[in-house]
Amino acid sequence: MADGIGQDGVTRRRLLDSGAAATLSGSLSPWSQPWAGPSARRWPAAALGAPAAKRVAPSQFLPVAQLRSWHEELDDRGLRATGSPAHERYVDVLHDRLDRIGVGHVHFESATLQRWTPSAWGLDVTDGSSASEVPVAGYIPYSGSIPAGGVTAPLTFVPAGTTPASGSLAGKVALFAVGIPNITFAQFTSLGVAGRIHDPHQQIDPSAPYLRPFIGDFTSRLESIQAGGPAAVVGVLPIEKAEAAGSYFPYDGVIRSTPGVYVAREAGAMLAQLADTGASVRVALSATVETVKTRNVIGLIPGRTNELVVLHSHTDGTNGVEDNGPDVIVAMAQYLARIPRRYLPRTVMVLLTSGHFAGGLGAKAFISRHRRVTIPRIAAAITIEHVGADRWTLHPDGSVIPSTAQEPGAIFQPGSDALIAASHAGLVAGETAPAFVAGPLNPRPKSPMDAAWPGEGQYLWNNGGIATANYISGPTYLLNAGVETAARVNFNRVRRTAIGFTEMALALGHVPKARLAVPSPGD
Repeated sequence: MADGIGQDGVTRRRLLDSGAAATLSGSLSPWSQPWAGPSARRWPAAALGAPAAKRVAPSQFLPVAQLRSWHEELDDRGLRATGSPAHERYVDVLHDRLDRIGVGHVHFESATLQRWTPSAWGLDVTDGSSASEVPVAGYIPYSGSIPAGGVTAPLTFVPAGTTPASGSLAGKVALFAVGIPNITFAQFTSLGVAGRIHDPHQQIDPSAPYLRPFIGDFTSRLESIQAGGPAAVVGVLPIEKAEAAGSYFPYDGVIRSTPGVYVAREAGAMLAQLADTGASVRVALSATVETVKTRNVIGLIPGRTNELVVLHSHTDGTNGVEDNGPDVIVAMAQYLARIPRRYLPRTVMVLLTSGHFAGGLGAKAFISRHRRVTIPRIAAAITIEHVGADRWTLHPDGSVIPSTAQEPGAIFQPGSDALIAASHAGLVAGETAPAFVAGPLNPRPKSPMDAAWPGEGQYLWNNGGIATANYISGPTYLLNAGVETAARVNFNRVRRTAIGFTEMALALGHVPKARLAVPSPGD
C-alpha cells in the first residue's frame, strides 16, 4: 500500500484521522494527571505552534513533580520480570497514559514468551555446629528449578579461571565468585566518538575505576561451571549485602539446567571457609515455566508524511531507574502530541517493547511483524533508558558509596555522521552530562543473537537495520530488583534530558532519511 504504513501497520487515512482527534484532545483538554499523588501539578495543555516544533518551550513540558511521582510509583512496583503480572499491569498503565495524552492509535502487539517464574529459594548449611540459614541476595534468573525440599550436597569451591571437567561436579554444590572487570573510566569513555564527549564540568576522572557488578563474563562462567554437572550453584557477589539484594542477571531469557542463588560478599567468605572443610549445604529454588503472551505498546503522533521517527524504550525492569525511559517518552509525547501535524515533518511512533529481560523478545517480534512495510519507513529511532541516575561508587571492599557526580551515560549508534551530530546535539540541549556518543561495541554482529551494544535499541539496528541512537547509563544499582531508586535520581536532570531528546526528535524529522541510514549488520 503506497499511501500508508501498510498491511502490517495502520493505514495513512486511519493514522491521520486518529491524529486529528489526538491533536484536538491534546491541545484543548485541561485535565490534570490522575495517576499520581498530590505532588503532581496540572499538566501544560496549550496548543503549540511552529516555534514549539523547533525549540521546546520549557513551560509547556511536564513538571518535575510529575516525573518524580511516576518514578516513585515504578519503584513501588518492584521487579517487573518479563510477562509477569506486575509487568503486564504496568504495560496497561502505559497504554492508558499514551491514550489520555492524545497519542493516536494506541494498541498492543503480543509476543510469545517461555516465562520462568520462581516461587521460593534459599540456602542452608546443614552440617554440625555451623548448621544455619544463609542470607541470600536472590536467585540466579532463568537458572532452572529444584524439586520441593531442595537439594543437599557437599559444597565445593570452583576457582576463577578454571574449567571443570564434564561430570566433575556431579553430586556437589558449586561455589564461585562473580568477577568484576577492573576497568577505568578512561576505558569506558574510549568507546566514544572523537569530539563527541559532553562533560563540561569534568565529572569523569579518567583514572577512576568503573566497576559494575553486572559487567563481565558472568554468563560464560556460569555455563562453564554448568558443564561440570553440579546439583546447584552459589554465586558470590563481591558487594555488601544491602547493595547485592535482588541482583537480576543474566537476563537473556535462556532457561538453564543448573539452579542457583546469589549471596553477598560477607556470606560468600563464610561459605568459602566451609567449602574447605567439605561441609554440605541445602539449596532451594522452586520455579515454573509456562507459555504466555507479553505485549508491546505502540502509538502514533501524525506528521506531514508517513516516514517515522521512533521513540523507544522497554517496559520490563528491576526498579525505577531500570527503566524510567517510558516515563521520559510519555512526557515527550505529551508535548509532541500538541503540535499540529503540519509542523511535524515526520510522524512520530511511540514504541514501548517488552522482553528486555528475555533477550529482546518484544523488539525482535516488532521487527519481524513489520519488516516488509513499516520498517523501511523508519528514518531513525531514539531509544531512551535509565535517565537521571546519580553515581554511586563501588569500592574494592564491596561497599557502595554515593558520589557527588552524576552517573555517566552514552548514546550508542551505528555511525552515520548525521546521527552522530544529532545525538551529540541532544545531549547538549538536554544538559545531559557527563555523556558521550559512541559507536557499536560490536559493529559487525555475526548473527541477530550477538549484542551490538548494551541497550534495548541494539535490536532495532541489529535485527531491523534501523538508524538507532540509544541513550543508556549503568549505575551500580541498575539491576537490583526492588531497590528504592527515587532518592538516587536527579529529577531536574530527568526533565532536562527529556527536553533535550524532544528537540533531538524534532531535529531528526528534518534530516533526509538517506543521510541517517547506516548499513545494517548483514550488509
